[in-house]
Amino acid sequence: MAPSHTISELTRQRATLAGDILKLEDDLARLRTMLTHIDAVITYLDPTADPTGIKPRQRGRKPIVPDLFRYTLEVLRTADDPLTAWEISKAVIAKLGMEERMVNRVERSVSPYLKRKEGELVRRVPGDNRIVRWELI
Repeated sequence: MAPSHTISELTRQRATLAGDILKLEDDLARLRTMLTHIDAVITYLDPTADPTGIKPRQRGRKPIVPDLFRYTLEVLRTADDPLTAWEISKAVIAKLGMEERMVNRVERSVSPYLKRKEGELVRRVPGDNRIVRWELI
């Protein structure tokens, strides 16, 4: 049998998760009620409207670094050589005085941005071992 402190910790974690689930279920019920009320007002104002046909939209997350893309381009502008998304992220973090542990989260925003702007603002420079480096056009 596992040590009692292990069982105690797992019990505590399970209780916390179960509590989180209950809160989320309450929030979900409240949101469903609000949606029903909004649907009712829409059909009251326009009896021909079909609120169920309205496509759901998710709210955007707040950016980790406001103006991250401006800083990304600034780092590329001042770089002597093409940089990887990781190197760009590290430079942005250093520039802003952020903690080094944030580099992974920043890189997850920088990399897709560079891919979206490829051919428009930046270009890929193939490197060793399929490492992609970026530079301004």
